Amino acid sequence: MGAASYVNRVRFTRPRRRSEYYQWIATGCVIDDAPVSDQDLLLETLMLGLRLAEGLSLESLRQRFGEATLARMETCLKPYVRKGWVEVVRQGYLRLSSPEGFLFSNTVLADLFNLTCDLVKKI
Repeated sequence: MGAASYVNRVRFTRPRRRSEYYQWIATGCVIDDAPVSDQDLLLETLMLGLRLAEGLSLESLRQRFGEATLARMETCLKPYVRKGWVEVVRQGYLRLSSPEGFLFSNTVLADLFNLTCDLVKKI
C-alpha cells in the first residue's frame, strides 16, 4: 500500500488506505495516470544523470533527445565547466564535480531546467 512505481513512462502511487487498496485490487489495479511528458523525462534524466559517479552519457542524450537539444545543453553548461562545477570524467560523460558542483547543483540544474522548457517545445 502506498508504494510508488514508474512503468512504461507512467508514474503512479498505490492507494494508502487498506479499504481503498483492496478496492483498487478488486477493480483490476487500473492505472489511469498520464505518461511522463518529454520535458519531465529530459529534466529527470539531467537531474539524476549529472549526479551519478559515472556521469551522464552525452551520446545517450543525443540518441534520446536529438543533436539540437544536446548542443544547446552543452552551451548552457560551458560556464559551469569553466568554474569547475561540471566536469568531464570520461570521454563523453559529464557530472557535477565534488564538492563544488554539488554545492552549486541547484544553480546548474535551474539553468538546465529553464533551457529544457524551451527545448521540449521543439522535441
